[in-house]
Amino acid sequence: MSASDKQSIAVIVLYIIGTSSLVIFSLQAKRDLWLGILLCYLMTLLMALMIGRIKVLFPDMDIFQIFEKCFGKGISKVINVLYILSAFYVVVLINTFLIHFIRVTALPNTPKVILNIFITVICVWMVKGGVELIADFATLFFIPALLSIAVMIIALIPQMNIGNLLPPFQEDIRHTLYGALSTFIFPLGETVVFAAFFQKFSARKSSYKVLLIGSTIGAVVVFVISVSNVLVLGIDLASDVYYPTYLSASRITLGTYLHGLELVLSIVYILGALVKTNVYFSVCCKAVTRTFGFQDDYRFIVTPVGLLIFCAALFFYEGPLDYTLWLKKNLVPYSIPYIIIVPVITFIVAELRKKKV
Repeated sequence: MSASDKQSIAVIVLYIIGTSSLVIFSLQAKRDLWLGILLCYLMTLLMALMIGRIKVLFPDMDIFQIFEKCFGKGISKVINVLYILSAFYVVVLINTFLIHFIRVTALPNTPKVILNIFITVICVWMVKGGVELIADFATLFFIPALLSIAVMIIALIPQMNIGNLLPPFQEDIRHTLYGALSTFIFPLGETVVFAAFFQKFSARKSSYKVLLIGSTIGAVVVFVISVSNVLVLGIDLASDVYYPTYLSASRITLGTYLHGLELVLSIVYILGALVKTNVYFSVCCKAVTRTFGFQDDYRFIVTPVGLLIFCAALFFYEGPLDYTLWLKKNLVPYSIPYIIIVPVITFIVAELRKKKV
C-alpha cells in the first residue's frame, strides 16, 4: 500500500515545518535573506524535477534499488552506507534538538534520558507502522499546523518593521548565494530523502505533482517565517537567539485572551520534528536492509537502530550551543554529497541508461 498524493504532500510539508517553524533561514544574507530563500526555491524546483524524473523512470523502486540499477551492486552499497550514516546522524541531531527545546521551553527539570525514552518509543512505534502510519499522522495535523502558523504571522503584523530589511541588495552576493545553498541543504533541497521514503507514488507521474507542490508549500512557510522573524526582531537579535520564532510568538498579546501562542508554535514544531525524524529513521532502516541484502521489510531492524539512536542522542551534544556551532560550520559541506552530488549523478546515469534502452 502506498500513500495518496495528498498524504505524500502532507508528509513533505510537515517534514519542512519540522525545522522551519523555529529558526530563520539564509541569515548569512542578512537583509537580503528573502532573496537567498527565493534563489533556494529555484534550486529546489530543479531538484524536485530531477527526483521526479528518476521516480518516473523507475516507478516501483525506492532510491536504493535505483542506485543498484544505475551503478551496480558494489558502488550502490558504498552509496547506501553514505545514506545510512547521514540519515542516522540527522535523526540523532533532530532528536537532540527536540529534547533540548522541550527542556529549555517547558520542562527544564526533566532529565534528558526521560525525554529521550519518550521520543524513541514514539519513533520506533511510528516507523514500525510504516509509511502509511507516518503519512496518516502528517495528514491529520497538516491543516492545523499551517493554520497555526498563519494565525501567528497575522498576529505579528503590528510588530513588524519593514526597516529591518532595508536597504535591499546591500550585502555581499557571496553571502546571499551561501545563504541560498545552506537553505537548500537544510531543509528545502532534501527531496532525495522522499525518493527513499516513498517506495512508489499513486500514479507514474505523481512524483512531479507531489514533490513540486510539497516543496512549494514548504518554501512559502520557510520564506514567511524567516522574513516575519527578521521584521519583528531585526537581524542582530534574530542571529543571537536559538529559537527566534519562539521569541517572536511570545511577544504576541491581542486583547485579554489571545496570548501564549508560543505554546501552539511549540506543538507545531514537535509534530513537524516527529515527522522529519521518522522519515529519516525509515530511510536509515531501508538503507541498512538494502545494503546487507536483508528482506524487503525493514521493520525487523527498527528497534535495534532505535536503541543506537537513543544512546547517541544522549551523548553527542551537551546543549544547543554545541550543535548550533556544528551546524553553522559543517552542515553544508557534510550534506552536499548525499543532497546534491549523488542525486545529480544518478539522474544523469538514469537518463543515459534510458536512452540506450
